[in-house]
Amino acid sequence: MPGSGRSGVQLQEQLTPQGVACMSQSSTRSEPKVVSVAVVAPGLGEFDYDGPLETPSGKSPELQRGDWLVVPFASRVLLAVVTNPDKQPDGSDRFKRRQALGRFFVIPALTPAQLDFYAFIASYYRSSLGSVLSMAIPAWIRSVKNLQAVCGPDASKAAATSKGKAPLQKLIEKLGSNSIGPPESMPSNDSTPGSTSALVPTTEQAQAIEQAAHSLGLAQARLERPTPVYLQGVTGSGKTLVYVELIKRLWQMAPKAQVLYLVPEIALTPVLKSRLLDALGLGPDALSILHSGMTDRQRAVAWMQAVHGVTKLVLGTRLSLMTPLPRLAMIVVDEEHDSSYKSQESVRYSARDLAAYCASQQSVRLVLGSATPSLESLAQVEKGRYSLVRLLKQATGAPKADLTMVDLNKERVACAGVLTDSVRQAVEQTLGRGRQVLFFLNRRGYAPLLGCPSCGWTQGCEHCSVSMVLHKKAGQWQMVCHHCGLSKRPQPRCPSCGAAELTGQGLGIQWLEDRLREAFPGVALTRVDSDSAGSAEKMTQMLKHLQQPKPEMILATQILAKGHDLPGLSTVVVLDVDSQLLSPEFRAPEWLFSTLLQVSGRAGRHEDQARVFLQTRYPTHPLFQGLQGDDPAAYLGTLLEERRQASLPPYGHIAVLRMTARSEAIVQGHLNTLWAEILKGKPTDCQVHRPSPSYPEKRANQYRWHMVLESPRRGPLNAVLALALAIAQAQGLRDLIVDVDPLGLS
Repeated sequence: MPGSGRSGVQLQEQLTPQGVACMSQSSTRSEPKVVSVAVVAPGLGEFDYDGPLETPSGKSPELQRGDWLVVPFASRVLLAVVTNPDKQPDGSDRFKRRQALGRFFVIPALTPAQLDFYAFIASYYRSSLGSVLSMAIPAWIRSVKNLQAVCGPDASKAAATSKGKAPLQKLIEKLGSNSIGPPESMPSNDSTPGSTSALVPTTEQAQAIEQAAHSLGLAQARLERPTPVYLQGVTGSGKTLVYVELIKRLWQMAPKAQVLYLVPEIALTPVLKSRLLDALGLGPDALSILHSGMTDRQRAVAWMQAVHGVTKLVLGTRLSLMTPLPRLAMIVVDEEHDSSYKSQESVRYSARDLAAYCASQQSVRLVLGSATPSLESLAQVEKGRYSLVRLLKQATGAPKADLTMVDLNKERVACAGVLTDSVRQAVEQTLGRGRQVLFFLNRRGYAPLLGCPSCGWTQGCEHCSVSMVLHKKAGQWQMVCHHCGLSKRPQPRCPSCGAAELTGQGLGIQWLEDRLREAFPGVALTRVDSDSAGSAEKMTQMLKHLQQPKPEMILATQILAKGHDLPGLSTVVVLDVDSQLLSPEFRAPEWLFSTLLQVSGRAGRHEDQARVFLQTRYPTHPLFQGLQGDDPAAYLGTLLEERRQASLPPYGHIAVLRMTARSEAIVQGHLNTLWAEILKGKPTDCQVHRPSPSYPEKRANQYRWHMVLESPRRGPLNAVLALALAIAQAQGLRDLIVDVDPLGLS
């Protein structure tokens, strides 16, 4: 987003320890202006304040839209942004308005485009501007401690001695000066990057780079209005190299431009950071990482470097899209199909969709990429809004791994209680060649549930309406709820019939680990899931270990399915996938197809003998047949046509109204009343479904219900959403959650 350059002036107002503005003693003080501000706090919107009074120098501060203020709100001191610097008061609220406490220059003022972007997010996803801004501004920066430290009565005194300096003041000085100036005054790595990588684009990659550069306006001597590029490349085709070359082209034409590089998962950032720094020839200070796994202060430091233009490349997960970059010129959305780009908390936004909106709003270059495009993106290609660039070959020249459907109706499962004889033989051959085998089972724990074989009782979570999952931790059995996190010891006997023997039912990755160790004694084995690799640090260590080719078995969930290059991996075995064919969610086939194609693509990137085995009782299922085809887009095209006929996204529009309460009767009653009131408004061209329980109906002692809204057009859907929110406000339903463009309907 373009920068404003309106920063670099010291704070003009000071706070008393109680948070009250220190007034000038001048008797010629002018009447302060009334300003509208968006208060940066979850759930808060816009409020009117009296602007900061004149300074001791006698000059009244001239406020502009996007300026930051410190304001009192109830008993708190909060950060706020000016949305209207010239609000016309009506006089009725003169004695209700409070005084803004002072200006806040530590972070650059928002440009009109940036503020409009945040306002669009709040409007589209039916949230408050304060909620959106609270995601955008790190909590550490907007904490009361830092607000008062920078603009409080002891600020000048604290600045005089290094010992007394506030943490935020020290950070400001580290970035370049005591008073943060415009982005142009900040130190920046403006040199044209030179790659230190030995990688040279293949012929296919070079053609893709030229095609994408032309669409992005990077092939000419001047920058033109760009067309978004969709890079569809098979796994191992070298999409990252194409991204890198496009970034180089951009920096050759605009050396100070900033690039935002989005990835779906935190685990992908450490390795990718090293690759990008090496390929672009940048020093570590030229790249900032931003994601929710960082501490508040770590995120604040990286965020400050980014918003002041110190770093040229920002690498992060969906949250980093909220960063107001002053010289943003390109956004890369890698693995754009991934559901992790859709937030399920607070403001339920899609980072992929907002990246597309930002690119259109501000003429920013947009590059999306995946081996398995989302149907939403395919529809954009179909409409001609995205320029499609394809990579059909692996960069190493290795052929596509041979995919074999193992029909469990014909082959007996013998080895380890889960592998057929043909698969066992292939595993032994791969290990004998000194190569790695990946077993893919997308289910954490030892068994999905613990039950009684006599009466059918299963151990459930006392806080959720689901079964607990049997885990083995440090040699001890534990029952864990994957929804609320409750952990407890297993029941010693069946509380229903008194039977002494309870058994784990179903396959979990820990159970598979035990069986494979028994079946292949002495063979190295590494399990990779969110339990064994819970932190980014641990995941990085595991990846470094796995990148050393050797005879080894790897057990993994989908955490290892994308973005990782394992040179020694030759064989992939996909287990117990049939149950996922039965999901009622309309996006389930798309997700399963994408996951299987991604995990299959881990094999054989560097050799000619790669094989993938998929054990199933439904080998002729269209999804599995699509995996065996030469072009995955063919099956995705089939799914797209099914969506079109059913008027489902991207050819229809959906929103879900969700509500939770500790009482099932209360949440059911509230949503039923809301549903009835909406129907009284006689909505047109929008189907309002009767409220129903979500899955799971009870989570963390909260009962969950939802109501689905469907419409072929966005306008009628927005009209019903506006009506629903007005009714909810009138009825005092503060816990209503609006999920626009939801991932699922339950």
